[in-house]
Amino acid sequence: DLIGYDALTSYGSPAYHAQKMFSTMHGDEILATDSQNIPTRTWQRRGRGGAMGAPQQIREVFFDATRDAPSGVIYLKVVNAAATAQRINVQINGAKSVRSKGEVVVLAGKALDDTNSITEPDNVVPRKEKADGLSANFTREFPAYSVTVLQVKTK
Repeated sequence: DLIGYDALTSYGSPAYHAQKMFSTMHGDEILATDSQNIPTRTWQRRGRGGAMGAPQQIREVFFDATRDAPSGVIYLKVVNAAATAQRINVQINGAKSVRSKGEVVVLAGKALDDTNSITEPDNVVPRKEKADGLSANFTREFPAYSVTVLQVKTK
């Protein structure tokens, strides 16, 4: 459920906030992305009758990037499904310059099953922060169990 409610109040679920972040912070150009050394974990599918499928390696970090052509802002979206923070090296190719300051919006829980409720409507909500130290090649730590949209200003 994206929105929970009772007779007097309502709240957005973490999934609601993630969808709102993705739908409001994006560019009009999809940028090519590549990755190396993405952390993985072992996962087993449960079949009928509880039988376990073959173990598979699945990613714990997902990402994409778009650019708003008129403003030059790059929106880098990173989802860290791991239980630990992940340090990721980001390289931006093709921009004439990258400003060292930008903005970041982070939606993160303390545990995988953290959620919002009538009594705790703001347990997992997006937090806006200033981002410093950005360049054409920088490293940033993405919190455990998080969805992050990093806004990088370019020319």
